[in-house]
Amino acid sequence: MSQAQSADIPVLSPQAEAKRLRGLRNANGVGPWFGHRVFRRLILMVAATRMKGKIHGLHQLPQPSPTYYPPRYRRKGDSHISDYPFVVAPNHQHMLDIPLTGFIPRPMAWPSKPDFVRWTWLKWLNQPQGCIPFMRDVDWAKHPEYQKFTYTKDEMKDVVHRALLRGQPVVLYPQGTRRDDDDLSDAKLGAMYAALRANVPLVPLAIYGVGKADEHRRTHFLRRSCAAAVVMEPIHPENYMGGDRVVARAMQRDWQMAIEKGRELARVLQSTM
Repeated sequence: MSQAQSADIPVLSPQAEAKRLRGLRNANGVGPWFGHRVFRRLILMVAATRMKGKIHGLHQLPQPSPTYYPPRYRRKGDSHISDYPFVVAPNHQHMLDIPLTGFIPRPMAWPSKPDFVRWTWLKWLNQPQGCIPFMRDVDWAKHPEYQKFTYTKDEMKDVVHRALLRGQPVVLYPQGTRRDDDDLSDAKLGAMYAALRANVPLVPLAIYGVGKADEHRRTHFLRRSCAAAVVMEPIHPENYMGGDRVVARAMQRDWQMAIEKGRELARVLQSTM
């Protein structure tokens, strides 16, 4: 297991390393088709108590129809799950961004912070449904004990890549963590590199209505937050020229412009909810 460069981080014993890898066997980003449908509906039902959400532009997704599900959903072997993988890249300002992204009717892998598998019951629930827990930079400093049941960042990237090659869509947040403002300038390149490495489209998802920088509207019943998301036109890596970093930077700029434009559309849509 690759370690962070800090000398203060303990190296796992061979026994602990073997236990870590056993616990991550089903954290491959690919889960059973039926489980994904049940899991998605459960999350959306819970989120509906706090949020009234709508997603627009599903026709932009790289798939034959907005409601496409692969006829088979395998976890083993090299057979493709579908021929329409992509990387969804939303802006991120609130926890409710996660279920709002779930309005996309496709099973997706989702790299996550260790808190999503911190307890055994969370691991049993989330990992088989596409959760890929990994150690963020802040976790090495604050919670080095999390390394006992998560991937490193490099391992996570490889798991995401293998999932995309098998046809599994992935959701990655370029901003890395939730933000209190609507500044997109410090977005990371991870989502762009993932799409570039697997040669799959990057799909910007513009979210508006739940962040601190957004105008808030609430329903009369239950005072739920009204939020809208807009699927923007996919960004295709093959349309760019240059080395990987040059292409990733260009994709990042186009992602930022797409999110800014999409948030304006989402703001108008949210005002009508």
